[in-house]
Amino acid sequence: MFIFDNPYGTLVNAGSPIEPSKDRQQVIESIKADGGLAVLSHPNWLKSFNHCPQHFIDAWRGYTGIEIFNGTIHTLPGNTYTSDCWDMVLADRKRIWGFAGDYTYKQEDIGWGWIVVYTQDDSVGGIVQSLKTGSFYASSHFELEATLPNADRFKGFYHPDGKARYIRFECRGEAEQFAWTRPFFIREV
Repeated sequence: MFIFDNPYGTLVNAGSPIEPSKDRQQVIESIKADGGLAVLSHPNWLKSFNHCPQHFIDAWRGYTGIEIFNGTIHTLPGNTYTSDCWDMVLADRKRIWGFAGDYTYKQEDIGWGWIVVYTQDDSVGGIVQSLKTGSFYASSHFELEATLPNADRFKGFYHPDGKARYIRFECRGEAEQFAWTRPFFIREV
């Protein structure tokens, strides 16, 4: 369910309707108060690659994640990938998760991106809890296994200033097959 006008956000686990508002921070807070999750959608969409400018992403608080891959965008102006925006937010010490998806406006748009949830409780509550805690990975036609036999490239990312605050892994298979792990945060000692 879309709950923003522009830039878009996605509401997960709606308990009740959330009133749209131009004040995106208020919308995020309403979603959280209702027990839902707010995910910022496809920031690099549009010709300018700026559907959701980074200064908004940096300023807003309390959202659960950011859509780091949207497969439908490959047929539209913009960039399907948003891990650059995600890394900037992670470097700012925000603990947010990376989501992948697609919009099924047309049959051919189905199945470009998804998330794989780790849970022993397959109820809605169990799945939502896994999303809240980052117990999932995002994918575009790539399945993570312990040995990663189908990975052409396995790369770790961390903040480039040499003061690592997190590490996340991006796995690349053939063509445009990717998987992104959640970030693992490094405690300062």
